[in-house]
Amino acid sequence: MQGDLDGAKTQYLSALDVSQKLTKQDPGNSDGQQGLSDCYKDLGILLKKQGDPDGARQNLQASRDILTNLIRFHGENPTWKTDLDLVKKELGE
Repeated sequence: MQGDLDGAKTQYLSALDVSQKLTKQDPGNSDGQQGLSDCYKDLGILLKKQGDPDGARQNLQASRDILTNLIRFHGENPTWKTDLDLVKKELGE
């Protein structure tokens, strides 16, 4: 099972790198921001499963911050709200 988590971590880190680059090119793109948030969320949940609470918290907080800003600047969106609720639950908020 740990091998699967390690492979997933490699994939999540790669996806995060690509998403960060795309978001830098077009920071106003809300779909790109949501994608970046998803990368942070997925990596955070994985790190939590791997026993890295600090890494998990850092990534989950990054996801929470992006989602909070999306909702603040673009209005309510059911998908963003659901994702934000999940991230807050993972953070224990």
